[in-house]
Amino acid sequence: HLCRRVPQFSSAMSEQTGSSQSSHAVSGDIPAVDAVASSLQVCRRYFRKSHCAKGEKCPYKHTLTERPPPIAKPGPAKNHNTRKRRRAAERGLEHAAEAARRVLAGVGLVSEGAVDMSRVFQPMPTKPEGIIPWHQIPAAADIGAEVHPQRAQRKRWQVENMANLLAKMLPLYPGGLRVVDFGSGSGNVALPLAWMMPQVQFLLLDMKPHCIRLAKERAEAAGLQNVEVLQGKIEDVDVGKFDVCLSVHSCGAASDLAQIAAMKWRACFLMCPCCLGKIAHEHVSYPRSAPFSALGKEDFSVVASAADHSEELCESRQLCKIAVEYDRKLAAEEQKYEIWLTKLDPVEASPKHDVLVGVPQELLRGGSLSDFLGVSR
Repeated sequence: HLCRRVPQFSSAMSEQTGSSQSSHAVSGDIPAVDAVASSLQVCRRYFRKSHCAKGEKCPYKHTLTERPPPIAKPGPAKNHNTRKRRRAAERGLEHAAEAARRVLAGVGLVSEGAVDMSRVFQPMPTKPEGIIPWHQIPAAADIGAEVHPQRAQRKRWQVENMANLLAKMLPLYPGGLRVVDFGSGSGNVALPLAWMMPQVQFLLLDMKPHCIRLAKERAEAAGLQNVEVLQGKIEDVDVGKFDVCLSVHSCGAASDLAQIAAMKWRACFLMCPCCLGKIAHEHVSYPRSAPFSALGKEDFSVVASAADHSEELCESRQLCKIAVEYDRKLAAEEQKYEIWLTKLDPVEASPKHDVLVGVPQELLRGGSLSDFLGVSR
């Protein structure tokens, strides 16, 4: 079974079987499995997610103390068809970047042929030192004990950013605050916040039953009385009135659906979108803002697909990512929201580190969002 599933051991096992066939036949011994099992590759899925759906049937080793081998990068093109596909991809990226540059120039963000980043992104409010005492959080509510330390650190940075921004919202709702975490997963972001802010009610919504089941178990184990869970799709579930929308790395159109749900109830929103290449959705019409409507649905889809690879820090993909996030910003401003487009602090917290903060104008009572957040443009 191991030989068939793990190619690198097939030859070794066949040699071992051939050389010792007679001795086994005489003695009746079974070849030791420990030596083979100890040299198995580390399961990539288990290393990244601390969970593997195959369980005991997985042919690879489940451990967090060893790293899986690096994925081999593709070599040079071996045939004409491969080169043609790569050239076509390059031309598609150039087309997407030109479309993004054209639409960003239409809203005054391009100066001398380049995007003025100082006009696109604002600074993230400074986090207080030790905003979340991680050493005090119950193990069930903390991601740190379950995953690789590097991933745990990145996730903690993300939670600290959301905690800092959510704390700014508390004075707006002296009568109590209800937060809905759209695309919550198993609660890696919401559960530490719920422990930190027991006066705030949290609803965790996710379409995956196993994520919601795990979130409920973690909340009960941590003794959190201010957490509810609900399984379903954003567009199908009525969560009722809420005050703050939380959406961290909700894939594709889920970020837009969460923002639309927030604007329906005139709620604030804290969003860190990802997976932009999957934004096509029957309940959302793209582009969403009037200034970007000249781009057209087809070109916008090309731009969003190019923006999906933001870990590749080339200028063309950055332009596309900015265009998609700025479309979301303008769509909210058309609904009388004040928007703060910023980045996670530090940006190493995630390759997808753009953050949208939205507050209805009526809640600011004539003040500016920069003063409300305590930062200057």
